[in-house]
Amino acid sequence: MNKIIKGFMIAFLVSSSVLINGIKVQAQEERKETAVDLLVGVMPATDSAPIFWADEYGLFEEAGISVQVELFTNAMNQQSSAQTQQIDVYMASLVEFIIARENNSDAGAITTTTDGVFPIVVSPEYDGGEEVKIGLMEISVTNYIADLFLTDYVLDKQFIAEVPLRIQMLLAGELDMAVLPEPMATNAAAQGLDKILINESQDFSPNVMIFNQETLENDATIVAAFHEAYNAAVEAMKGQEDAVRALLIERLGLDAAIQDDIILPTYHLTRVPSEEYVEEARAWVETLLDQKISVTYDELVVKDYVSGD
Repeated sequence: MNKIIKGFMIAFLVSSSVLINGIKVQAQEERKETAVDLLVGVMPATDSAPIFWADEYGLFEEAGISVQVELFTNAMNQQSSAQTQQIDVYMASLVEFIIARENNSDAGAITTTTDGVFPIVVSPEYDGGEEVKIGLMEISVTNYIADLFLTDYVLDKQFIAEVPLRIQMLLAGELDMAVLPEPMATNAAAQGLDKILINESQDFSPNVMIFNQETLENDATIVAAFHEAYNAAVEAMKGQEDAVRALLIERLGLDAAIQDDIILPTYHLTRVPSEEYVEEARAWVETLLDQKISVTYDELVVKDYVSGD
C-alpha cells in the first residue's frame, strides 16, 4: 500500500510540475504580446497606494517604463500567478515569502518593504471574554499579527481565505474578531463592526514587494525604474492624505462614505527589513510549520534598490 501511495504522490508531483511548466510557457507566449515592461500584482490594502499613485499620475512613464497593475483580492490566486510567472513583481507578506523561498530557490527576492495598517475588527456579538474565535489566513500576515499582538487572548483560529466571508461571519456572530488590512477594515466597520487599531510598535510593516528571479537577473534597469517611480510617489503623497484615500477608494471600488475614516500608515521610501525583523518572522514560521527554515537573510533580500535618503 505504501508503495502505491508513494507512486501516486510521485505521479502527482510530476504532473503538477508539468502543468506549472506548461502554464509558464503559455504565460511567456502571452507576455510577448503584452506591450508593458512590468506586470505588478497588488492587494486591496493601503500598502498599494504608492503603486496606484505612480500608475495614476504617470510616474512609471516618467521613469521610462510601462507598467500594468493587477489587483488581487485573493492572496492564493496571486501566489499562483507569481509561481507561473504571470506577474513580474507582487506584494505579499514576509512570512509567506520566507516559506516560498525556502521551497524554491528561484522564487525571487524582496526589494522593498511596503507600509500597511492591520486593525482588529470585532463582532458586536463578542462578549469581551478571554477566549476569542478569530478569522485569519493560516500562512499570512493576519495570523502573524494575531500571534504578535493578541497575547492576552486565547485564540481559536478559524482559517478563512476570503475577506468578505470573514466579514459576513463577524456580522453573523460566527466570529468574534478578524485581522483585516486597511481600508478593508474600515469598509467592514461601516457595516456595523468595531475597528480597533492595535499598537504596532515594530519598525517595519510585515508586507514586502517581491520581484521574480528572471526579472531581477535580466531587467535590472527596469527594476531600478520601478523603485524610482515608487519613491517619487511616496514623496508626492506627502501632505496629500485626502487624495491618497480617494485614490484607494477609486481603485478598490469602495464606498466613498468611508473615505475620511481610512487609517493611513507613514509611507517610507524603498527599504528592506532588518535582519532582526526577518529573524523574528522566520522563528514564527518555524513554530507554525514545526520545521527548521534554512533560507538566509541574504537569500531573501536584495539591497540594490534601497533609497539612499
